[in-house]
Amino acid sequence: MAKNEDARLKIIAFGDSTTAYAEDVCVYTELIKKKLIDSDIQEEVINSGIKLNTSADAVNRLAKDVILHKPAITIVQFGINDSAVDVWKEPPATQPRVDIEQYEQNIRYIVQRLRDNGSKIVLMSSNPLLWTDLLKKMYGKHPYNVDDVDGMNVLLKNYVQRLIYIAKELKLPYIDIYSAHKSDNDWCGGKYLLDGIHPNNAGHRLVVDNLWPILYSMLRPEK
Repeated sequence: MAKNEDARLKIIAFGDSTTAYAEDVCVYTELIKKKLIDSDIQEEVINSGIKLNTSADAVNRLAKDVILHKPAITIVQFGINDSAVDVWKEPPATQPRVDIEQYEQNIRYIVQRLRDNGSKIVLMSSNPLLWTDLLKKMYGKHPYNVDDVDGMNVLLKNYVQRLIYIAKELKLPYIDIYSAHKSDNDWCGGKYLLDGIHPNNAGHRLVVDNLWPILYSMLRPEK
């Protein structure tokens, strides 16, 4: 019983730099902490986001950074770095850092390990990307399209769709941050992003607007 009680104390956000703490930004985990306090819910929130992480990196650190803490709920958000084709390298890369089939295998492995260790899971999509001058300089080559406002998402959108498929098949709660951005006509003006990649304060508030109702229903199912 003590082990199960301990597990109910923690919510872990498991992701890349869009999850990790950032200077001068109130990331969504901090906003969730405030929501929990306001709702008189005692769970601890742990931010386990690390910049540049792919789902392959997530598999490698899952035991140490997540399972060791015995989370009640784990929010899993990977995809941006998996889908990236490093065309800025010499010679330029021609394939994503993690191909989409391996990405699916990695996500499924993470889900199964978390389930085996008693954690509930929320899958959350990546946010879409936007061109900036720096990103155009680095990524302005095939397969990306600098003439299209959505041209940095040519591969990422496929990884988002694959995550939707996994969530449906495994009957997991799914938070569609990608679509939440795009449902706002102002998204392409950088309303939610600091630098074309990472959420600003408005972007993290958008995450909480979509995530909190699901978390609350999982924590207080009788309400």
